[in-house]
Amino acid sequence: MRSATGGDIPEVFGVGVDILIACLFLMLASLWMVIAVYAFMAEYADGNENITIEAVWKRGKGKIIPTIGFIFLIVVAISMFVGLVIVLPGNDIGLVVAFKILLAFVVLFYVTFTLMLVLPDMVIEGSGVFESIERSFVLIRGKWWSTFGLYFVMNLISGFATYIFAIPLYIALVITILLQTSAGETLTVIGSCIMFLGQFLMMTLPILAIGFQYFNLVERKEATGLLKKIDQLGKRVNTTEEGRF
Repeated sequence: MRSATGGDIPEVFGVGVDILIACLFLMLASLWMVIAVYAFMAEYADGNENITIEAVWKRGKGKIIPTIGFIFLIVVAISMFVGLVIVLPGNDIGLVVAFKILLAFVVLFYVTFTLMLVLPDMVIEGSGVFESIERSFVLIRGKWWSTFGLYFVMNLISGFATYIFAIPLYIALVITILLQTSAGETLTVIGSCIMFLGQFLMMTLPILAIGFQYFNLVERKEATGLLKKIDQLGKRVNTTEEGRF
């Protein structure tokens, strides 16, 4: 592979290093976007009315490495599970192979989706990886389908809304094809940027949905809002009694 200047670009597994660096940057940006959304929600839940970038960064920066570790742990666990399914006997029987693939898919889908509450718990509550994994299973118990339905619907809305941001790109492509002008290339670049930014913006909708569902399940299972009200009620009573004396 050669660069625009004519020099050779190093390759890893047949892929240019520049492409790998770009993919790594996009993955880290997506990861931080998820953490930042939950950090913002945590600041709001704590009553912070002036949420700044510094506040979000302060809360979320310590969760970057644990989040990467959690993702690595999930990848290793999935690889081990798939490997175990493969080595099980019956690979020479078509129905057995189909059943094994279906079983593996169902288990992985259920567990992977259940673990979607791990990141909100890690960022919002500041819990460790294994503690958040355990809590995620507890919170989603009995609410798996409603959580999945919410996430599925928000993904549909996000997907349809993404096409709106692609309209400028389609217009630019049509202008480029019909008019054959150099300005069409500039419009295509601008349209591509708008579509890319729109996709990133719409990605926050499912993330927000999971965050709100997390607060909903915590309230249902642990009644944290009620406990806070009781605690505040006690403080108000004490303050009133002190004022009488």
